[in-house]
Amino acid sequence: MNTKDAITELLYLLKDFYVHHRCLLEFKSLLKKELSGKADSFLQVLITQLKLLSDLGSRIITVDDHEKLKYSDHDIYSIHLKRNQFNIRLLVIFDKMSNPYLLTVFFERSGKKASDYTDKTRIAYQRYVELQEEEKNG
Repeated sequence: MNTKDAITELLYLLKDFYVHHRCLLEFKSLLKKELSGKADSFLQVLITQLKLLSDLGSRIITVDDHEKLKYSDHDIYSIHLKRNQFNIRLLVIFDKMSNPYLLTVFFERSGKKASDYTDKTRIAYQRYVELQEEEKNG
């Protein structure tokens, strides 16, 4: 699958989710760079995890390597999108109605410092606030 087709498929997969526009740009960037040539495999993993996200909500942490981040001031969930060829993290916050907000996605590097999500959680929460404001203001 070429990058353009992968992005079209990605947009279709995300249409029923609240997605921050910068997160969408991050997905597109990953497809063009780190996931180049791996789009089919990545989209298969993403389809599975989005279905779990819809079906399980915050209980998604009971499956796979997903987790609720411990060192965050907010309830931020890390969705692990992994195969041998890639290791991607998607940070999500659930609203009071259990709707998932997809806020930031990034290629996870190995190593303790690389797996520190402090900056990413700050970005995720800021984006969540922005989306909440946009919804409030119509």
